[in-house]
Amino acid sequence: MVAVLNELADTECIRREPDPADRRRNVITLTPTGRRRLERLDVLIADAQRELLAPLDPAQQDELTRLLTALTEHHHPAHPRPREEQ
Repeated sequence: MVAVLNELADTECIRREPDPADRRRNVITLTPTGRRRLERLDVLIADAQRELLAPLDPAQQDELTRLLTALTEHHHPAHPRPREEQ
């Protein structure tokens, strides 16, 4: 994670400053450069998704998304239960 943050800071996409409440931590802020980069990436992702899903009609696209989401949530839940509850 540190390497990713270093790269984003080096390209001026984020600003890293000490947390005033806990100087051992950093507060990460998206810069205007970072916001522009994020917006460009969002467009590229939307274009790639549109191209990938082009053969499917809207209902099929929604169904595929629903099914893939169900699989992802099953295999990688957002909040996994502790081992003793599984």
